[in-house]
Amino acid sequence: MYNALLEAMAYQGSIRYRIEPLKDYSLSPKEKCILTGPCCDDLDVIEEDALLPNTMKIGDRLIVYDTGAYTFTLMTHFNGYPKPKVVIK
Repeated sequence: MYNALLEAMAYQGSIRYRIEPLKDYSLSPKEKCILTGPCCDDLDVIEEDALLPNTMKIGDRLIVYDTGAYTFTLMTHFNGYPKPKVVIK
């Protein structure tokens, strides 16, 4: 959340990003997950009810769609973590 998705915290509950794994998990059943950032701050929550494949593994990458205009300007090096890589399609 601190690295670009600050709006997720500012508008908790009202902003829902379309999030899916980069890898194809189309045959895997989905389950509700809490999607958080890497820091230890309890506010670093992106989504509390993300539906993600239950066969995902640590390190699998996610695509976060339609993040909006402020995503670039709100990126930080919070707590020493690098800014996320941005891919525009």
